[in-house]
This record gives sequence, structure tokens and C-alpha cells, in this order.
Amino acid sequence: MILPKNTPEIMTVPKANYIAVRGKGNPNEEGGEYQQAVDVLYAIAYTLKLSYKSDYKIEGFFEYVVPPLRSDYAPRTF
Repeated sequence: MILPKNTPEIMTVPKANYIAVRGKGNPNEEGGEYQQAVDVLYAIAYTLKLSYKSDYKIEGFFEYVVPPLRSDYAPRTF
């Protein structure tokens, strides 16, 4: 994580690839849409992560750590 400095500055962030899901639903609902999406997200992330151990090679692949889940969740208000 990047710690804040005393004065603002413009940073250049390098291009990166990532996987994400969008959806709806209560994140606390057991077996709900949100939980299913997160399960698929982690399944894909770990499949890609371990792919270097197989004969199939992904161009530009490098070993990485699967980071903790980051969720931007906003409850609907009526």
C-alpha cells in the first residue's frame, strides 16, 4: 500500500491486468449471487496463478500473489 505524503503529488501508475466481477445482491446471503461471483473470481485467479506449473504457457505471465478481496459495495437506498 502507498502511504500518503504531506503534500499531494501526481503519480504515474503502470498499466496492469486484473480480473473483476460486477453484480448485485446481499454479500451476506449464503449461496447468493455475490458469494457465487466471489467464488468464481478466486477460482479463476488461482487457476491462472498455478498455470505456470502446466505445459500451457500464457504470454507475458509472471508469478504473482492473489491479493485479498477488495469489494466496492454500496447498498441500495429507496
